[in-house]
Formats: sequence, structure tokens, C-alpha cells
Amino acid sequence: MAKLALYSSLIVLWVCANVSGQGVKTNNPTVAPYPHIVREVQLTGQTSPIPTTTLFTPKSNGLFRFSGVMVVTTGNQCQDNCTWTTTIGFSPGTGATTQEWLGANAAVVGGGVTPGTLTVRNNGGQPLTYSVTCSFGDCSGSVYELFMTVEQIQ
Repeated sequence: MAKLALYSSLIVLWVCANVSGQGVKTNNPTVAPYPHIVREVQLTGQTSPIPTTTLFTPKSNGLFRFSGVMVVTTGNQCQDNCTWTTTIGFSPGTGATTQEWLGANAAVVGGGVTPGTLTVRNNGGQPLTYSVTCSFGDCSGSVYELFMTVEQIQ
């Protein structure tokens, strides 16, 4: 009986050792397993809007996850809920579209933080973009930071 328990334990250990650590596999060895980072943005000391900027243009259709945070480091005296807003552009198969994503109140230092995650489908050959605008008033005199990671998850 003791030998049976010992052999059973050894078999379980062997199975665990050979199964653990095996990550995502793909039939195509030239394609990286998902998820993988396709772009990172780390902007500090920003004082003005950012025009539409291409982050990444995938070769084929895919699912992409945006993770990020926007924070005001120097506030202004705005009383009208002035907000820096990050907008993501993508093409999910129905044509190009945009989604407002992150925002930070231009008058609130440190407390004007909006972390967030956004997942979008995008067609191959169509760019993923971002822009930053001032919404709802005058953001002049404020300073913001934007940190963003874009991953392809499928």
C-alpha cells in the first residue's frame, strides 16, 4: 500500500512538473503569444492639447487593451470643471470611431486622477490613435501627465 501511494505521488509530481510553466502556445512560431505590449506612452509636463497621434497600426484584425492614468500635476484656477480628456481612435469594422477614455480636472492637483482600461477591436491596416483635448472650459496654466500601455490581447 505504501508503494502504491509513493508511486502515485511520483506520477502526480511528474505531471505537475511537465505541465506547469507551459505558456500560451501558437501554431505559428513566428507569432508572439498574447497578450503582448505594442506601445507605451509616458508623457510628463504637458501643458497643451495633443493632436491625433498614431500609436500602432496592426497588420491584421485584433483585440487591443488600453491601460492608463492621467493626472494633473499643476492646477489652474478654472471654476468650470475644466478637464483634460484623452480620446482613443480605432476602426472596429464599422468605420473609424473614437471613444473618450481618460480625463483629469485641470484645477485639481493629484486628485484629478482618472485611471482606466478600455478594450477595442481594430481592423488590420487601420491605425490605433489617441489625442488629448481640453473639455469644458480653459485648461491653460495647468500641467498634466499621461501614462498609457497598449496591449494586443487577441
